[in-house]
Amino acid sequence: MTTASLAMSKNDLRQQMRARRLALSADQAVACARAASAILSDHPWLVSARVVALYSAVRAEISTTFLVETLARLGKTLCYPRLVDKSRELAFCQAREADLVKNRLHIPEPRAHDPLVPPAEIDLFIVPGLAFDDDGRRLGWGRGYYDHTLRACARARRVGLGFDFQRVRVVPAGRDD
Repeated sequence: MTTASLAMSKNDLRQQMRARRLALSADQAVACARAASAILSDHPWLVSARVVALYSAVRAEISTTFLVETLARLGKTLCYPRLVDKSRELAFCQAREADLVKNRLHIPEPRAHDPLVPPAEIDLFIVPGLAFDDDGRRLGWGRGYYDHTLRACARARRVGLGFDFQRVRVVPAGRDD
């Protein structure tokens, strides 16, 4: 697949998944988020994790709110991503979802003074995406922040969180994905 056709394939899948997420009713989205939280709360990776990195949902992503409640009850340390100036990697900081502030991309992130969590201390990443496949590939928004960050966190386990329809047979991927 050429670079141009790969980019077109990714963009087509992004548009399709964005449209499908936006087509969900609020009640459907909440029901799915509750179900995902219930499923994940018993997953061995989550049960054994001490430090969990997650995201605050934007742009019709599946909400992590119910999962946050579960993780707090289980006594897990929670951290959220923050953009790092002039970098393609994310920094993760211990924070409460209620204290996150919107960054330049309008994504909620920890405040500058929230304590950094070294990537080596993160046991489990709950990652957003537009599409996921069974080989562990994910399609994000195309900026590569999670791709770069997760490469540096080889030890940590990863769980892509999304709606059922976001699980596809094959996510188009290149060498840098």
